[in-house]
Amino acid sequence: MGNVFHQCYYHFTWSTRWRHETIDDEVRRWTVGAIENESRQRGATVQTCNAMPDHVHLFVSMPPTGDRSVFIGQVKGASAFQFNRQFPQHDKLEWQQGYAILTLRKGEAPKLIAYIDDQQRRHAEKRTIRLFEERPDD
Repeated sequence: MGNVFHQCYYHFTWSTRWRHETIDDEVRRWTVGAIENESRQRGATVQTCNAMPDHVHLFVSMPPTGDRSVFIGQVKGASAFQFNRQFPQHDKLEWQQGYAILTLRKGEAPKLIAYIDDQQRRHAEKRTIRLFEERPDD
């Protein structure tokens, strides 16, 4: 494919199975790192990623090739597999089957990055934005 310009931004959100609070402070940083690494290996540029005990926000830019459902399925599967090998003493990490995906303009990126990076405080203060928190139920 020659000379293609693209600005494709995607906000993925998904939950742990049964919204089980598996991602505690002890494993959150490792889990986010694994998700970011798996995303990069599949051609995404990670803008930001953060995890709450029962869900994840991943914001990436990607070229307009490939299937987004395959991408996120592989990221979720590989990250859960690695987590369960890395932390066998911890509660098993299982992701729900579904996910939410939003597309955004480049100009909206800073607002979403700030929102994702501030998840812990926003949830503690109950100041979340419903559209950014959408996650299909299992």
